[in-house]
Amino acid sequence: MFVFLPQDFNKKLLKVKIESDHVKITHKDEVIIEGKWKNKINAEDSIWTIEDTDLEDYQGKHIHLSIEKWKNQTSWWNTPIEGHQ
Repeated sequence: MFVFLPQDFNKKLLKVKIESDHVKITHKDEVIIEGKWKNKINAEDSIWTIEDTDLEDYQGKHIHLSIEKWKNQTSWWNTPIEGHQ
């Protein structure tokens, strides 16, 4: 999952909280994304990195969330976070 960061991004002001049933990402205390996972995840084995983005309509940084689904979960998610595209 990719989360695009604001152009004025400062990694010292970024907070990423990944829990088994919830995710919250804030920058400068402003919520970028928050919600409940579609299904439970293994938060201990899920990771995130900050990467460069070079798309036609966006150039900057993004967070790459690599989410580990909960034990033996093989179903396809139409969205990782309930209520989001």
